Amino acid sequence: MEKQTAINIGLHYEENVIDLRIPNRVTLERLVPLLQEALSIMNFSLPEKFSLELINKPIKINQQLPLTNYPISDGDQLYVRTEKENDGTK
Repeated sequence: MEKQTAINIGLHYEENVIDLRIPNRVTLERLVPLLQEALSIMNFSLPEKFSLELINKPIKINQQLPLTNYPISDGDQLYVRTEKENDGTK
């Protein structure tokens, strides 16, 4: 059986949910600038500084490990956590 190299996810930011197909061998650390670049082409702006977190499974993802290290699959949901949310000031 062929191993899947990409997954379909929902990206939650503000009031938007964007359906995306992302490589599963990428780290969240690398995915952040890739998303900023790809979505800017579509005239959709993400914050300059943010992190991503999985919101539909109770899994804490290490930002430096590839997504293939985790049970993440089609339909999973990532949330854009802004720097303000990270420091608790929202």
